[in-house]
Amino acid sequence: MTDVMMSLGSFKFGIETAAYDEMSKQHSWRWADQARIGRKSAQQAIGPDASTLSMKGRIYPHWKGGLGQISALKDLGDAMKPHIMVDGTGRIWGKFVIMKLSETQKHLNEFGQPRRQDFTLELKEYGEDA
Repeated sequence: MTDVMMSLGSFKFGIETAAYDEMSKQHSWRWADQARIGRKSAQQAIGPDASTLSMKGRIYPHWKGGLGQISALKDLGDAMKPHIMVDGTGRIWGKFVIMKLSETQKHLNEFGQPRRQDFTLELKEYGEDA
């Protein structure tokens, strides 16, 4: 069995597939400006905003996993639906949607296939339905 760093829907991130080596998280909160007569505006808490994640990693397709890994991530994005995210310890992070997938192909072989693919995946928390 292979070690899984994180799974997003059916896609498993790990050494034998797409290994990410950097993850950035961003959390924010929404505040509304409330005008007041004769003094500075006050801020009224509206609620938390959706968290965002950015994962950067590298794939060596001829070593493990093959050339279809970026396509598999793109297919998840093309599905236009939220995916459950679970880390390697079994912790459920919740539902996330793919906002953006960037790929850079490097060290192309004589057939134009990359020996290395760098990727950045940007995700946004889906939020709970009522």
